[in-house]
Amino acid sequence: MRTRLLVVPTVVTLLLTAGVDAGEYAGRGGWGAKDSVFRVRCRVVTTTGPQEVDLGTAFGHKSGKVLSASHVVTPCLDASGRLQLVASDASVSPAAILARDSVLDLVLLEANVDFVKNALPIASKDTMTMGAQVSTWGFPSGYSGDVALLTVGHLAGVVVDPSHPLIRRWVVNAAINKGNSGGPLVETETPAVIGVVIQKLSPLTPEVDSQLKDLAKTGGTEAKVLARAMTDIAERAQLVIGHSVLTADLWSFLRNAGVDP
Repeated sequence: MRTRLLVVPTVVTLLLTAGVDAGEYAGRGGWGAKDSVFRVRCRVVTTTGPQEVDLGTAFGHKSGKVLSASHVVTPCLDASGRLQLVASDASVSPAAILARDSVLDLVLLEANVDFVKNALPIASKDTMTMGAQVSTWGFPSGYSGDVALLTVGHLAGVVVDPSHPLIRRWVVNAAINKGNSGGPLVETETPAVIGVVIQKLSPLTPEVDSQLKDLAKTGGTEAKVLARAMTDIAERAQLVIGHSVLTADLWSFLRNAGVDP
């Protein structure tokens, strides 16, 4: 998952509605959603045998296809591995890439026939109010269970992606971490998908992050171990700020792929 910026961890903000239990309200966006969310995994054959590496999250679409973030599948492609999807019942399906947009950071995957049993609806347009409650299901780094975990937060605004000045992203105040990438950002009350999780913001400054990566490549043995350990700790830190693809960009991507949103 891409990381940038310096942020200070805080407590996830929950917006409550009078007369509605917080747990019930938060759960509305999750009715059936956990069975529509998959773990993305890469199977790589090495000299010591096959290995399976968890990459991130994906979710089912009404077309029977599966959506995720483009950067989630990149490590598997670089390693010449085979993509897999793991469902909440532990069933596994191979996944083939049908369409990919690295700028929007979206990918459309094909799974086995009938593997997607519960699809998540996608909102018709970007009409969300800042402060609206949202939730996301996913597989954060360090979690090995088959059932996706629920995170609840709210929309903090919209920003321009520093890497792509023509692309805007939702800013989400929720516990988004490495491994959540590719998961659905769900409007809690509807529920409908309003975006795709693509990144968390890093607790490291860009300068420190760059220096650690350089050290992990060029330093001595002890320095490399320390740099990798510090980077791993930062990636697993429980932050509460992240970015998501906008609904309009999700619609555009699906239409360009020949799929009715």
